Amino acid sequence: MRAFAVPSTALLVSLALTGTARANGRMAAGHQIVVSPVDPSFFVMETTFGLLVSHDAWTTLGWVCESPIGYGDGGVQDPSVGVTQTSILAGLRQGLSVSSDRGCSWSFALKDPVVDVAVRRDDPHSALALTTKYVGSGDAGENLFTTRVLLTHDDGATWTQVGSTLDPAVQVETIDVAPGDPNRIYIGGAGQRIAADGGAVRFGVVLASTDGGASYSQSTIALNPANFEDLDSAYVSAVDPSTANRVYVRIGGAGAADRLVVSDDGAATFRTVFQGAGSLLGFALSTDGSTVFVGGPADGVASASAWPNDSGAALAFRRMSKLAVSCLAWTGGKLYACMGEPRNSYRQQLGVSNDDGATFAPEFLFACIPGPLVCPGSEIEHACSAGLGLLRASVGICDSDAAAPCDGGCDSDGAGGPTSDASVDGGETRPDAGGAPAARPKSGCGCRASEAAGASGFSTAALLALLVARRRRS
Repeated sequence: MRAFAVPSTALLVSLALTGTARANGRMAAGHQIVVSPVDPSFFVMETTFGLLVSHDAWTTLGWVCESPIGYGDGGVQDPSVGVTQTSILAGLRQGLSVSSDRGCSWSFALKDPVVDVAVRRDDPHSALALTTKYVGSGDAGENLFTTRVLLTHDDGATWTQVGSTLDPAVQVETIDVAPGDPNRIYIGGAGQRIAADGGAVRFGVVLASTDGGASYSQSTIALNPANFEDLDSAYVSAVDPSTANRVYVRIGGAGAADRLVVSDDGAATFRTVFQGAGSLLGFALSTDGSTVFVGGPADGVASASAWPNDSGAALAFRRMSKLAVSCLAWTGGKLYACMGEPRNSYRQQLGVSNDDGATFAPEFLFACIPGPLVCPGSEIEHACSAGLGLLRASVGICDSDAAAPCDGGCDSDGAGGPTSDASVDGGETRPDAGGAPAARPKSGCGCRASEAAGASGFSTAALLALLVARRRRS
C-alpha cells in the first residue's frame, strides 16, 4: 500500500534549499504584490529575499529582509502577505508575524504554521488566517492535518478560531473571502485516497462556507494524473467583488501545465476557462470584476472580459503580451507584474501596464533597490545592512546593457541614478515627525518592457527553477 508524500512540495524544497536569511541560494524574483485597502499608495511586495515596502506608490521604497520578520534560518519559504488598515501580516511556517508600523517592527501573533491570509475588503481591520499542521498518517496511509481558520478584527493583534477544525484529510493551500459578503469563504487545497490497487489518488478540493466559516461544503476537481509527484492542488485565486457565487481557482503545481477554472454556483461545479502551456504564476481581477488576467513564464499575459456575468458565460481569453511574469496585481486602473528585464531576462523588475497588459513600463528594477527600509529606532537597518552586498550581487547592477535607454543615466557602480526631490542626507527620505517609516529613492534606470524589446522575460525553465518553492497566491 503506497504511502503519500510528505505534506507539501514547497516544504520539501524549502528543507532541501536551506540557507541564511540573506543568502538562500535563490535568484531574485517577486511573488506577490499587495496594496493597502485604505491607502492606494502603500504597496508591499513579497520576494525571494524578503519584502519591499513603498508608501508612495514606488517613488521610494525600502527592503525588509527575512530575519526581522521572523524567518530565513529555517529553510526557504515565501510568506503569504496581507495588508489591513494599519498592519502588514506575514504568514510563515513559524506562525503569523505582524507589523503595526508599516514594516519597521515585527512580532508573532500566532505560533501555528500559517499557509495563507486574506483581508476583508468590507472591513479592512479584519482578516482571516489559515493554519495547518501535519499530524501523521491515517490507517490507509493518507496524510492528516490539523487545520483551523482564525479571524481578527483588530488588524492582527488578537485572533479567534472560526468554526471547528477542518477535514483532516484535506491539505489546504489558500483562503479567500467574498468582497461583498464576509460570510462567504472559500478554501482551496487537495484531498487524497488510496485506490484499490494500492496506488495514490490525489484530487483538488474547494471548501465553501456561506455562514462565516461555521460549516463548509466540499467539492472536488480532477487534477492532472501525470503530475502526482508535483502535488497538484486547487488554489483559490479570487472571488468576484459583486457576485459571491463566482470564484476563480487555479489548478496545478510546480512544473505543471496549470489551468484556470471558475464556478458560478458557489463552488458546487467548475468549468475550465483557460488552459496554460506551463505554470500560471500570476492572476489578477480588476476592481469591478469585469476583467480577469492570468499569466506565467510560458503563457505571457492573457485577459478576458468577465461580463456579462451570466452563469456559464464563456471567458474568451486573448494573449496581451508574450512577456513572462511571476505575479500579477491590479490596482488604480493599472496592471502590475513581476517580470524579467527585457534585455536581461535573468534580472527582475516590477512592470506596470496602462493598457491591460499589452505593454509594460518599468516601475523599478530590482537592481535599483536602494537599501533597507529606513525606520527610526528600528533594527531593520542593522539586521538587513549586512546582507545588502549579497542582495545587490543577486539582483545585478543597473547598466546600459541590462536597461537601455536609462532615464537619466546611472552611477558608475550602477547603484545610483536620479533621486526624488524628497531625498536628504545619504539619499534617504526623512521620517515624518510621528516616526513613520521612510523609504529610499530608487534609481531612475529603466527601459520600456514592450513587445518591441524582442525578449520574453525569464525563460520558462529558469523562472520555474527559481520559483519552485512558489507562491500559492499571486
